[in-house]
Amino acid sequence: MNVFLWIVQAVLAAMFAMAGVMKSTQPKEKLVGRLPWTADFSQATVRFIGIVEFAAALGLILPAVTGIAPVLTPLAATGLVVVMVLAAITHARRKEPGAIAFNAVLLILAANPLMRVTVFGATGGIGRLVVQQLLDDGHQVTALVRNPAKLSLTHSHLTVVTGQLSERDAVEQALSGADAVISALGPSLKRSATGTPVTDGTRTIVQVMEAQKVSRFIGLATPSLADPRDKPHWKHKVLPVMAQLMFPTALAELTGMTEAVTGSGLDYTIARITNPTNKPAAGRIRSGFLGHDKVGSAMSRADIAAFLASQLTDARYRRAMPAISN
Repeated sequence: MNVFLWIVQAVLAAMFAMAGVMKSTQPKEKLVGRLPWTADFSQATVRFIGIVEFAAALGLILPAVTGIAPVLTPLAATGLVVVMVLAAITHARRKEPGAIAFNAVLLILAANPLMRVTVFGATGGIGRLVVQQLLDDGHQVTALVRNPAKLSLTHSHLTVVTGQLSERDAVEQALSGADAVISALGPSLKRSATGTPVTDGTRTIVQVMEAQKVSRFIGLATPSLADPRDKPHWKHKVLPVMAQLMFPTALAELTGMTEAVTGSGLDYTIARITNPTNKPAAGRIRSGFLGHDKVGSAMSRADIAAFLASQLTDARYRRAMPAISN
């Protein structure tokens, strides 16, 4: 399935590239015969549309092929989605249902660009679901794990790197060629836990990402930590006190690993969760900022994994820490 989706993405890029060249180079009088809708627009507008389509087509393929600026892939996909939505509106106004259906197909394909994603914390309850979600979506996945036996998944597009966060070489290997990172790492809740292994490991991940020019980071935290967009909320007062009393080391780790990311130049989204459960996926996800949006506490791990995977192409929460729940 993954190979098929990559082929589809390549074909999609080729189609937009050829269409873009045609619209940006041929005179409007010649285009009207093949593309009647162009009669409704100026030559400059048609050429601009062509240039956007051609540039977006390059953005779908070149980052994956070269490993350079992988963040351009979701941006290119977003650009094509906008073009297809506007195209559908134009065809609807012209009463061209066949063209609308064609635009809808292209929109669906453009909205789901394939990426190479490195997952940390892949053997945890949420991490395993993240890996499965990414594979189901057609992405190439690399997972860094201490014990491969704990990752009960096998797939032709899953690469498992054995190592620890404290081993920089292993982190570098896991991140080689990646377009994005999803971290399901979390601190130990054992009161006997000592040291800051997750904080130190996250710092290593950030350093290697910056060195390898991988900019997109998606991770987890809790509402014990505030986002600047939050308004005063009881969770800001209660959760940090509870965490400090019951899990002081875990709170320190959570704070340290989060600051390692937010203090960097990475393009991050950190989802704050309160009460993960093992219930089946509900498919209903609330997200936003405390005091602004209606976000609850409980959320199935399957829905958390789905939200994290969706952030590969969702630009709403760039450099933000939304709270999420069912």
